[in-house]
Amino acid sequence: MFAQEDPTTEEAITGMANSSMQVVQKLESWYDSALLLLPNFVVAVIALLFFVLLSKLVRRVLEKTLGRVSKNQSVNQLLVSTSYVLVILVGVFVALGVLRLDKTVTSLLAGIGVVGLALGFAFQDAASNLLSGVIMALTRPLRVGDIVETGGKFGKIVEIGVRTTTLANDDGQRIVIPNSQVIQNPFVNYSFDQLRRVLVPIGVAYSTDPDKLQQVAIDAVKALPACLKDKPVDVAFVDFGPGSINLQVRFWIHYSENAQYGGAYGAAMMALKAAFAANGIQVPLPAQTIELGEASAQRLASALAAKP
Repeated sequence: MFAQEDPTTEEAITGMANSSMQVVQKLESWYDSALLLLPNFVVAVIALLFFVLLSKLVRRVLEKTLGRVSKNQSVNQLLVSTSYVLVILVGVFVALGVLRLDKTVTSLLAGIGVVGLALGFAFQDAASNLLSGVIMALTRPLRVGDIVETGGKFGKIVEIGVRTTTLANDDGQRIVIPNSQVIQNPFVNYSFDQLRRVLVPIGVAYSTDPDKLQQVAIDAVKALPACLKDKPVDVAFVDFGPGSINLQVRFWIHYSENAQYGGAYGAAMMALKAAFAANGIQVPLPAQTIELGEASAQRLASALAAKP
């Protein structure tokens, strides 16, 4: 009598054999696919290496070019690094396309778009300041050392960074302004042509001869060392004040530091005062008329009469 094999064991052996066959078939299909993709893989590697070399070339060219265009090293380095990374990313996408991983490329692009959109909303102000800093570095509307006024702030530019511009005012304080505010708001650059006009307001008595006043004021200001002799000095009548005729004496100076303006302004005030006094031109003191009611006037008269 021969022993019969257990049906369960036979089924198990058959299942293992089928599974092994499936694994082998799967490995063979992968092997065949790998052989088919081998040329594409080689091309993808070559393409990626090409873009890596291209990124290094782009970095070198930009470093030399931007060094001539902009002196802002922070912005230059940012642009160079960004261009370097972008070229490599393009190479990665090309390599994936050669490997026929189009769905992966699409997924990566979609993911980058979503992340970029989220970061754009989260860092909107920072991105605006960064972009403004890049624009300022390339167009150079302002430079370090310029004396400017923007957004009600006045001072000398001591630093133009990637995100902010720093001013130093006459009080020794540092004012940090976001670059987006500098770009978006009007600003006055007093160092554009190294010249500035000094405006000196003054009031004189109504009895003053206008012709004599103009001549005396012009002669007094022209004698100042800071006054540019090749620029006109003029006297402009502004308005009729309560007790004086108000005017402006205007002249030009070389201007690279704000202290020059303050010094020229003060010197002009003293020169005009001395010239007016020497020529009998009166600068009236502020006057004010006080009207009293009848009762108040009687009390004041009684108080004055009672005084010995």
